[in-house]
Amino acid sequence: MIFFGQSEHLYGFQCHTCCVCLSGIIGWRSKSVKAARTIALADKNSESSTLLLITFKYPYGNGEPFLESELPYLRQRFDKILVQPIIGSRSRRQLPSGFTLCSPLYHDVEQRKFFLFSLLFPSVWNDAALEWLNLKRDKRPVEPKRLMAWAATKRKLERSEGVRRLLASEDKRVAYAYWGHTPALASNLFRKRHIPFAVRFHRVDLYDYGGHGYIYGKSKPQSFPWRSNILHAQRIFFISDHGKDYFEKEWPFDIENERIQVNRLGTFDYGTSSNVKESDAFTIVSCSRIAPVKQVELIAQFAEAMAKYSRKVVWHHFGSGNDAKALEAIKCAKKCHNLKVTLHGWVDNPEIMQFYQRNSVDLFVNLSRSEGIPVSIMEAISFGIPVLATAVDGTPEIVIEGESGFLCTLADARNSEDLANRVFNARIDGRWVNLNPREVWQKRFNADRNFAISANELSQIASG
Repeated sequence: MIFFGQSEHLYGFQCHTCCVCLSGIIGWRSKSVKAARTIALADKNSESSTLLLITFKYPYGNGEPFLESELPYLRQRFDKILVQPIIGSRSRRQLPSGFTLCSPLYHDVEQRKFFLFSLLFPSVWNDAALEWLNLKRDKRPVEPKRLMAWAATKRKLERSEGVRRLLASEDKRVAYAYWGHTPALASNLFRKRHIPFAVRFHRVDLYDYGGHGYIYGKSKPQSFPWRSNILHAQRIFFISDHGKDYFEKEWPFDIENERIQVNRLGTFDYGTSSNVKESDAFTIVSCSRIAPVKQVELIAQFAEAMAKYSRKVVWHHFGSGNDAKALEAIKCAKKCHNLKVTLHGWVDNPEIMQFYQRNSVDLFVNLSRSEGIPVSIMEAISFGIPVLATAVDGTPEIVIEGESGFLCTLADARNSEDLANRVFNARIDGRWVNLNPREVWQKRFNADRNFAISANELSQIASG
């Protein structure tokens, strides 16, 4: 008998409030409403249309906040939108008009009970056994607990309220799995029932090293059971070129070009950062969980090193966590006489946007070991703030050397003295030379354009 723990590590990941999430608890606020009203109304077919949106937790908890920015664009294209979460929790955000919430597969407090009960069904064991053989045949990583957990989730998702309602609908229909891991586990059922479906990939659901808590050289690569079922998706969206290239290399399916696309996330236009400085301090901002993968300790060391070049340095960090290494480095940084450190903890996204609007920020810093393309960086460059970041995964697609900021290798990120010297010498009379971060945002990460494109793609593949 296999027993399951109560942690979401059963899936090999956790939906924490990461730097993407921290930067995007946007909700259905005035910006989203305004964006929806400004979208050019597309000619709709007289036939009614229904979209099934499969999420990990949304609207429960505070995860997947960047999804909220996409909702008004989906609403413009579909008459009915069913939201099917995998996991529910005590707290829940309000869905906007036109969206119907379906019952989650289970609530987080019931996770252990759900998986133990699932072991009573022979179909769960049979599915897991067959996929075990497939993974072994293809020489893919296998994690027994995760395989059983996903088999249980797959069975429940295929029988979920959202899937049942979509199957029964006589509208033009399409399913949209917002993640490429568990929300995509009903893909084979959709194929058999001739229902078009799309899948979006981010980071934790794509890279074998993308799991929370992954330690290079120590952790085993993630296992992705039933990934081959995604072969039949009508659209596969990636948030970065790096992600698309990685998928095509690691999973060399024969997929037509029009079915596999880069569709970046985006942020709304809140204007530019204040250009009025209250002091001559060099102001640094960072936004992420305080977790090992985020390497916040390196940001603390960089801030200390910058204090050697400026009479005063102010470092604001948005985000919480309990990584001991980072917290110790922050404690040391606070002892620097001309460095002021402010830990804001977890805050709602509107507060961060107001901070950017009201304060002059000199540099945004992200020195993570792994990223998709951080929404926190999108927001920073939308305000015209340059970025210093590690050249990992999709980050070089937003932090472009000489345009939106500075890139460094993972090794160079540990040399805070050299990094500080490089940043200091890039300024003349307190101003950046030849940097235009906002232009990069306008070209690549404007929500009005990016989310309208994905919503249109979903509308095109919907069928009766």
